[in-house]
Amino acid sequence: MGHPVLRTGIITLSVMALLSGGLQAADVEFNPEISVQAEYTDNVTVSPGDTGESDLISRLQVLLPVVRRWDSGQLEFRYAPSYDWYRDTGYLDSDNQDLSFAVENSVSRKARFAMDAGYNKSVQQGGADSLVSGDLILTEPVDREQVLFSASYRRNFTRRWSWTGAVHAAQFRYDNLSGGDPGAAPDIEDRNEWDASLAFDHNLSEKATLGVEFRHSSNELDFTGSEDVDQLSAVWTRTLGQPGDQVR
Repeated sequence: MGHPVLRTGIITLSVMALLSGGLQAADVEFNPEISVQAEYTDNVTVSPGDTGESDLISRLQVLLPVVRRWDSGQLEFRYAPSYDWYRDTGYLDSDNQDLSFAVENSVSRKARFAMDAGYNKSVQQGGADSLVSGDLILTEPVDREQVLFSASYRRNFTRRWSWTGAVHAAQFRYDNLSGGDPGAAPDIEDRNEWDASLAFDHNLSEKATLGVEFRHSSNELDFTGSEDVDQLSAVWTRTLGQPGDQVR
């Protein structure tokens, strides 16, 4: 059964900046924001056909970003809590937490390291924007907790050859919302997923690269077991334009 189309209008009002222009001390930036949003949807629970109910959603969100830069890289920390109020479907009222941490650094002239970690707690449901996520199976709104981690290391071992190793891990936990219709909510399994990859690239020119990548992925579901996937890919990339060009 396909997912219904949500026709949603969003009006966002930036109420104030907590600190005008933010704080900038040497190479540390702190630019917090607070915003109020109003969103209208004609199918608040993503129900099939014309059985959906309309609702007005109000959202208060705070953004607390800290960025620290140095000569060889940067560190970024972001915390974005928010709260959603539903005019008619009050059981969907929820607090949302979004926390992320990222660092990248040139270990040397030939090597670069990057790491990302994050945590997200929010109410999710199936919709058109779920086509590229693990939540495609969702229809009835559920409470989701998500933990993510990834790291990569790239090193040039000659002027034209380089290799990159990367790992990624994620954990998903789902709970039905109290006050909803438990009979309408699908059984969603908690899951863990991870993958590791190793790639070798050859610079054909300043704009073109040809490489090969091996990737192993595992998706472990709570009840139905796990699935492993091995991939071997040949990758050709081509840069359009000149370095530093901007597209507007």
